[in-house]
Amino acid sequence: TLATRAGHEAVTRQAVALLEGLGYETYTLSTEACALCDHCAYPDGPCRHPEKMYPCVESHGILVTELAERCGMDFFNGNLVTWYSLVFYR
Repeated sequence: TLATRAGHEAVTRQAVALLEGLGYETYTLSTEACALCDHCAYPDGPCRHPEKMYPCVESHGILVTELAERCGMDFFNGNLVTWYSLVFYR
C-alpha cells in the first residue's frame, strides 16, 4: 500500500509549486513520514530538505478521518489506500 504514496506526494508537490508560482505562501501537511533521503539526518543534524518535507496532517492535531467524513469524502475504501494532504495558502 505504501507504493502509492510517492505518487500522492508528487501531486502534492505539483500543487504547492503551482500555488507558489502564482505568488502564494504555502504551508503543507501530508503523509505520515518523510521519505526524501535514504538516511535521515535527524536526530544527529537538521533536516537536509526542510522546504520539501511536509509534516504529517495528524502531527498538527487534525484528524484526517473526521475531516474527510465532515467533507463527505471517503477515508476507508476497502483495500484501497486513500492519501490526503492539506495545502494552506495566502
